[in-house]
Amino acid sequence: MSTTRTALLVGVCLAVLLPWPSNAMEEEDILKWDPPTRLKKRFPYYKSGEDLDGAEVWIVPFGKWDDLDIVNDGGQRVEDYKKYYRQMYTRMSATNRNDDFSKHSVVIMDMDGFNQAKALSINGNLVAFDNLRTFQAYARNGGFKKGIIVNVNPLFEALLNLGKPILGRLGEFLDVYGTNSERWIPRVLKEIPADQLPKMYGGSKAQEDLTAFGR
Repeated sequence: MSTTRTALLVGVCLAVLLPWPSNAMEEEDILKWDPPTRLKKRFPYYKSGEDLDGAEVWIVPFGKWDDLDIVNDGGQRVEDYKKYYRQMYTRMSATNRNDDFSKHSVVIMDMDGFNQAKALSINGNLVAFDNLRTFQAYARNGGFKKGIIVNVNPLFEALLNLGKPILGRLGEFLDVYGTNSERWIPRVLKEIPADQLPKMYGGSKAQEDLTAFGR
């Protein structure tokens, strides 16, 4: 068995013991929380526009979020990190949650940059599972219409496949695409107009025209 697969399997086994993320913290409180500057600078995310139904479209470059030092340190650093992405999901989903399902937010999760160092980190895998389960918890409560994961390489695909037993109904809320953008961009553009997306996703927007959070 490869070292990478072993690390992923250990992460899955340990993740079984983790409680499901809770949305118990009041949304108003978590949105008022001012994250440490180091988190905001290192882990940006963006509001891109709206899909054909008028739902907000968000983009998170998860693959480029370099979090290994945080997840390996643990303690308050990792708790703040988890709180940071819970705040992110709250911000993304709060606006349209009370509208009909077609208006619930869409988030594009870009895994470009997910590498072997991340796949080999058991602590990193645990946090990745917590992140995905947090998204699912918000989606199940009406916060998201769907997530679109793009640029999924074999390493992240293995994490998703091995994690299926603990990720529950996550697949109901996700469209998963590989690294060939020529295949998935046309599908994304069937749901989101080109003028609502940056160029890297087949759109016409410049990166600086997106509403940035974090940095």
